[in-house]
Amino acid sequence: MRLSDIKDDQFYEIESLGLLIPGKQLKCPDVFRAIRAEIRRLEEKKREESRYYPGWHNAQVFKYSDNPPAYVITPKFAGVRHLIQELDLPQDQESVYFSRLFKARDFIKFAQRHSNKNFENYAVEVFGLKINLSEPLPTGIWLPPTPDPSQYKCPPMYWQEYDMRLIQIWRIRVFACPVELIHTSPSNPFSSLSPNVLYFEERWHPKRIIERNLFGLEHLAELHISVKRFYEGAMEIVSGQTKKSTRFTPDSFKRKYEEKYSEVARKYGCIPKKGAVARAIGISRSSFYTYLDEFDLPWPPLI
Repeated sequence: MRLSDIKDDQFYEIESLGLLIPGKQLKCPDVFRAIRAEIRRLEEKKREESRYYPGWHNAQVFKYSDNPPAYVITPKFAGVRHLIQELDLPQDQESVYFSRLFKARDFIKFAQRHSNKNFENYAVEVFGLKINLSEPLPTGIWLPPTPDPSQYKCPPMYWQEYDMRLIQIWRIRVFACPVELIHTSPSNPFSSLSPNVLYFEERWHPKRIIERNLFGLEHLAELHISVKRFYEGAMEIVSGQTKKSTRFTPDSFKRKYEEKYSEVARKYGCIPKKGAVARAIGISRSSFYTYLDEFDLPWPPLI
């Protein structure tokens, strides 16, 4: 409403403020501006409160990003309990979980990898656990250290939030649809238990090898998508593996492993890190750990 539209002899109801005010008073510029400012303040407060579930004073879920959506989740939230059980997550009072959606291209950049593909019809959802530091960071240190990977069966992936929180990823889902088609909210911060779309899922656990599965195959008829092409795309998004990646036999991997370990050791004059050997072989760290476990090979190699 504009000031010029207001009639002196009429009353106007400001429903959001619970006011009934005469037009002559409402036409006063100072009163009009004050009422408009208060309405905007209440609307902003309502938008901010809608980020919390069930409410800001007893929040179990907080939506801290809109595009794409991202959430902080406490163990009190009933909707996270099935994931805690399925993934065998820690669930003490100090545990804090995070869920975030990515456009596939943004996830690839976040993982510090490169791809010439646009993946515009792929979306990624990550779910993880906040890593609590055992002691405060030293002065001048801004990046929180990742836990020692040797304590895990396979090294996990991490993502770091703007406020330096470090999140350890326990589940990644890749969907055969744009991120805009995945609807979440503070009361339901995850993709559905059984999305009506083809999706790839990778699960990590500190004491087990990485699990990878395809779901939603019953929807192939309406999706018109190649399972092979989707799986190859999902693997490239999650681990950097392309369809040209080599699937090693036990003997071929052992030879390549020992050869590249020796090359890297000679190059740097010291015992190399596992990540350096994985890069020399041309595979991701997670694949490297999977091969070591699958073929029962020691670290370092016995050469």
